[in-house]
Amino acid sequence: MDENYQSYLAAQFSALPGPSEPSPRIKGGLGTEADMDFFLEALSRLPGDRCQSLRLHDVLRKEAVKKNGKKKDETTENLLFPPSVIDRILVEKEIRSIVTCVCIVCRSVKGRERLADDVLVEAVTAGDGHEQRKLFALLVFMGAGFAARHICSFPPRGWDLSSRESSIQSQLFEPLDRVSTDIFSSPEKATRIFTSVFKQTWQVFDAPTMQIGSLITNLDGANLPFINEAPLKGDKGAFGSLYSFEIHPEFSGYNVPALAVRKELPDVESTLEERRILEFLAKSGKPNFVQLLFWYRSAEKINYVFPLYPGSLQQAMEGQFHSQINPSRPSKYRSVLQHWMWQGIVDVIAALKVFHFPDEAILRKQLIAAHFDLKPANILVTGNGTLLLTDFGQARMKTFNPLGGSSLTAQIGDANYQPPPMVLPQNPIPHPTGLMTSHTKDVDLRWSRAYDVWSMACIMTEVIEYIINGSAGFQSFRQQRINEDQSSAAFWKRREHVLHKSFTTTSNRGLSGYYF
Repeated sequence: MDENYQSYLAAQFSALPGPSEPSPRIKGGLGTEADMDFFLEALSRLPGDRCQSLRLHDVLRKEAVKKNGKKKDETTENLLFPPSVIDRILVEKEIRSIVTCVCIVCRSVKGRERLADDVLVEAVTAGDGHEQRKLFALLVFMGAGFAARHICSFPPRGWDLSSRESSIQSQLFEPLDRVSTDIFSSPEKATRIFTSVFKQTWQVFDAPTMQIGSLITNLDGANLPFINEAPLKGDKGAFGSLYSFEIHPEFSGYNVPALAVRKELPDVESTLEERRILEFLAKSGKPNFVQLLFWYRSAEKINYVFPLYPGSLQQAMEGQFHSQINPSRPSKYRSVLQHWMWQGIVDVIAALKVFHFPDEAILRKQLIAAHFDLKPANILVTGNGTLLLTDFGQARMKTFNPLGGSSLTAQIGDANYQPPPMVLPQNPIPHPTGLMTSHTKDVDLRWSRAYDVWSMACIMTEVIEYIINGSAGFQSFRQQRINEDQSSAAFWKRREHVLHKSFTTTSNRGLSGYYF
């Protein structure tokens, strides 16, 4: 290095403010090893020409997709960098502005293991060079455009630069340290900070592509391509939180729907049963079950992702989203049996039978299963009027023991759809409801199914009420149950069958065309 130039650099570095002085660009003092703004902070404190990395960093931050839809929210956790954004920004002119930057740091970095300027520009602008463009954008975003010639000469596989630390130290930070020790501290510390910040910034740029059927072990810290995420309207979160969102199309695999819902649960042993059941249902390929798109772990939570549908059967019977439903079945009918909602219920009953009798060929053993929380809110309605059974958070599936020793213990479902309270004696005796007949070897199987059968019968009653008398009749029916017992609207507590009145009223209005 020319002695006069070296003296000039030394004089420039001696004018740097001390580490404790705040940056004119970023509030606070010099960054720490865990601070993604470490290099941006250091560059912003340089005297002389402003580093081009600072300018292009601001462009990247401004042009990034804002995940919450708020354009002015440029916080790092709100940014997403799909390929189209990077390709649009990193044109040849912008790349050359980085490699020809005349700031003190960029002019001081020398070394053997680096790409020539033209070679770097060609590699980054090549039609098939998206990974190089992403790496280049990553370096600029972390304020390390000065490192592009070196890092792009050995594209890392992932965020781990540990195998290249000695080269990074000798080629990048030791030359700077020989000029001045005031900018990046010691070469050793600067190298550690560089690899740490590189890892954090890699997570910002390396958003995963979501694929149907993918079972992702861990996405802690990943920048998920979920846009406009918000708590699902109407979700009470009793057994997990529900969030609706859009999957950015550039990170969406084949046939992945644009709109989705994720169910977030604690990653504990008690939630594993639902995952096992959802995976079984996905393998069964049977219709009328909610489709598990994929699942992943993050921040000690487990997340199941499903398509987003207009709403639940409960909401449909309340008249909330009729304009979003276009039934594939005929809208004109002479019988309740021809109504799209009743036909959908018949399909759900068929799906429930599939669940009650799991296919032995899939899991290679005989199982018993029950849902234990059937209600209109747990049946989804698609845009074409198809009904789907969902929410298996309280369901149970176990190996069937022909000797009767594998009973399913019912979890507490919605009290309104629970069967009457019963005590299961050690030696079951005939019951007037027929739910238990005798102490046979399949008594446990019958008992577990009976819970769901009762709940489904309650749902069917409400659907008939809705078909005949509309949303007003459905809600009136529920309110009358509540009026009779303020503690719940349980069907088994009914002293008088309101539906009988509904049928009579309907006939008196001259709608005798309904038949069953």
